[in-house]
Amino acid sequence: RLDRPDGGVDERLFDALDSAGVYAAIRTGGFERGVESALETAGVGVETLIANRLPIEDGALTGEVEGPLIEGTKDDALDILTTVVDEPMDETIAVGDGANDLPMLEAAGFAIGFSPKSAVEPACDVVVESMPELLDVLEDRGVC
Repeated sequence: RLDRPDGGVDERLFDALDSAGVYAAIRTGGFERGVESALETAGVGVETLIANRLPIEDGALTGEVEGPLIEGTKDDALDILTTVVDEPMDETIAVGDGANDLPMLEAAGFAIGFSPKSAVEPACDVVVESMPELLDVLEDRGVC
């Protein structure tokens, strides 16, 4: 989740990750354009964005959905990403909230639930309720 209570992106978290040299990736079942727009509005970025797409033909949405998370799962995406960046899975940190995040949270080296659903919480090493709290956890772990 990128959002603050007011719907914007908490740029402090992304700035801290960037300053610490952390490779940040977003894997979302949402859509590329929406996430890219939120990041651009906040003036922040990530190294990798894995999201679904809404194809456009002749200037109009086709009604189709494309993307790696239509068929695949977030743990598959995390596995591919760790291979590409040559980092071990046990050094990854995953943040998620819903059932579609569960396989990724279980695969990651450290799982953070962000206001997780009750079925997801048992798979989390820690639970946070806000972006500032997430930043505190990452700072406590020496990530940022």
